[in-house]
Amino acid sequence: MLTEFSKPTEDVRQHTRLLIAQNSALLERQRNIAATLGGGVDCTSCVVCTAPLSSAVPFQHRDVPYAECSTCGHIQCMVQAPANYPYGDQDFSDIYKPLDVAAYEERTKSIYAPKLAWVLRSAEAAGIGDLLQRRWLELGSGAGNFLSALRAGGAAGITGIEAELPLVVQSRAMLGDGVTSHFSGSLSEAVQTHDADVYAAWFVLEHCFETAALLEALRAKPSGTVFVFSVPTYGLATLLESACRHHYARSLDSVLHMQLFTDRSIQHAMARAGYEIKAEWLFGQDADDLYRALASQGERGVSQPVLQRLAEALTEIQGAVDRARLSDSRHILAVRS
Repeated sequence: MLTEFSKPTEDVRQHTRLLIAQNSALLERQRNIAATLGGGVDCTSCVVCTAPLSSAVPFQHRDVPYAECSTCGHIQCMVQAPANYPYGDQDFSDIYKPLDVAAYEERTKSIYAPKLAWVLRSAEAAGIGDLLQRRWLELGSGAGNFLSALRAGGAAGITGIEAELPLVVQSRAMLGDGVTSHFSGSLSEAVQTHDADVYAAWFVLEHCFETAALLEALRAKPSGTVFVFSVPTYGLATLLESACRHHYARSLDSVLHMQLFTDRSIQHAMARAGYEIKAEWLFGQDADDLYRALASQGERGVSQPVLQRLAEALTEIQGAVDRARLSDSRHILAVRS
C-alpha cells in the first residue's frame, strides 16, 4: 500500500482565525443542538459492521455517549439522531455559502485539485492506469468543486449527485446543466442505479448511517472498480475536544459528526466491500486545533509570544502528528478485487 503524509497547513489558517473569532457563538450553538440528543433512542448495532454494540467500549465525549465497536473499531454515537437532526437548528446555508467565480476557483485549486492529483499519481504508481479516461461518479458532489477539477484535468466522463438542492444549484451555475443532479435516495441506491468506473466520496461517509448497505452495493460492482474517498478519523483533534471543552469542536461535534472512522474500521469496511486499499494520504488540522484551543482562552490564557512561536511551528507539528497516524482524516484509494 502506498502511503503519503501531510500537505501545506497554510490552506486552513484563515478558517482557523475565523473559528477563533467566532468561538463563543459557535460553541453555544453546538452545545444547544447536541443537548437535544438527551433521552434519545439507543443505538444497538454498529454502523459499519452491524455487530451488536453490547460489547462496545463506551466513553463520554462532551456529555454525549459514544462507543468504539469491539468488532471493527468504528467510533459512533450511542444515541440515534432524531429525524432531520440537526437541520432544524443548523442552517445548511450557513455551512456552504455561495461563492463568486474567483473564490470558487480558488477553493477548487487549493482543496480539490490536490485530491485529484493524489488520486491520479497513486493510481499510476499502483498500476491501475489513467483514471481520467474512466467514467466518474461523485457521491455527494456538493457545489461541484471536485467535478470542476476533473473537468479541468481532462476527465472524459463526469457525473455528480447531491442531496442538498442549494448545492446542486451552485454546481450548475459553475458547471452548467447535465453534470450534477439532485438525488434524495441513499448512497447504496445511488451506487446501485448509477454505473461508473470510479466512485468518489469526499467527506460523505461520516454522514451515512446505512454504511453496511453501501458496502454491499460497492461489492456488487465489477472487479477493477475504483473507490476513492476521504473520512474524518479519531485522532488528536478529537482528544483535544474532549480535554478542552471551551473551544468549538470541529471533529466529533455531535451535530454534523456523530461518528468517526479509525484505521481499523476503514480496513474492515473495505474488506467487507471486497476492495483492496492501494493508497492512503494522511493529513489533518490537528495542530491548528491545538493552536485554536489555546488561543480561544484569550490573551490572559497563555503567553502570546509563546503562542506565536507555536503558530510558526504548526506545519512541523502536524507532520509529526500525521506520521504518528493521529491525524484527523484519511484519503483512501481502493480497488474492487
